[in-house]
Amino acid sequence: MKTVVMYHYVRETANTEFPGLYSRKIQEFENQINYVQNNLKIEQFPQALTTSDNSAILTFDDGLSDHYSEVFERLQAREILGMFFVSTAPLISPVVLDVHKIQLCLGKFGIDSNYEILRSLLGNKSLTEYEDSGSYKDDGTRFDESKVVLFKRLLQRDLPQPLRSNLVDKIFEKGFPGEARQISRGLYMSLRELKEMKSAGMIIGNHTHTHPWLGHIPYDVAVSEIQKAEDLLVEEQLMEIEFKTIAYPYGDFNDATVEYLNNNKYQVGFSTEPTTWTSDNHFLKAPRLDTNDLPF
Repeated sequence: MKTVVMYHYVRETANTEFPGLYSRKIQEFENQINYVQNNLKIEQFPQALTTSDNSAILTFDDGLSDHYSEVFERLQAREILGMFFVSTAPLISPVVLDVHKIQLCLGKFGIDSNYEILRSLLGNKSLTEYEDSGSYKDDGTRFDESKVVLFKRLLQRDLPQPLRSNLVDKIFEKGFPGEARQISRGLYMSLRELKEMKSAGMIIGNHTHTHPWLGHIPYDVAVSEIQKAEDLLVEEQLMEIEFKTIAYPYGDFNDATVEYLNNNKYQVGFSTEPTTWTSDNHFLKAPRLDTNDLPF
């Protein structure tokens, strides 16, 4: 049995521009690493993927700057190796991915204010049909209230493109006018930082190019997202052809995604199914616990 733990933000947010941003605080992170080391065996890679005796794997998604500034040194001090899954678009231009624009806006203003901005921007396109459907009340999330789930899903997945991205841009510009380039530089790791982590033994993996819902977009677009990220990571010698790994954005994939990755010799694909990983799990459908599932 393997316990795979998924992290995103690891930072203090109380005195920042987005105090409501969901994050694992630094001391909480330290407490969890203590817990994992005291109760499980953290394995080296890639052997950790085949070990079954009460082992643990620590994973970190999105390529956030926290993973270099807060996580990397702490793992090194404990001689722990982690897996870091990077969305590559911010590595080549100073952009803020839509997923993070939404999170930062919620972290700054909360749901009610952002929800009203979305309602006003949609104009005649009413939210009522989505609100009344009830389908968002239990849409695969265990930590957000239904109103937050609806807001996120509409802007991440369910409204048509390009409307969806246009709305995200407008909401983000209201909250952070003219700050996108500056925020991008502070939000994501650089190639230099990733290469330093790679040299120290950390595993760098694919998290697609722009962080889409892979199971909800056309197959050719999904393939392009995976391949763009892979090409950059391999070119920069951050990921080896012999050991390719991926974490699905939002934990979302479908059978076509898995078949493509299998044909292209990916060793493991991590979902967000909140359970431990046993021999019954397909290597490209590996479950992960959220950091919230561990004591902190």
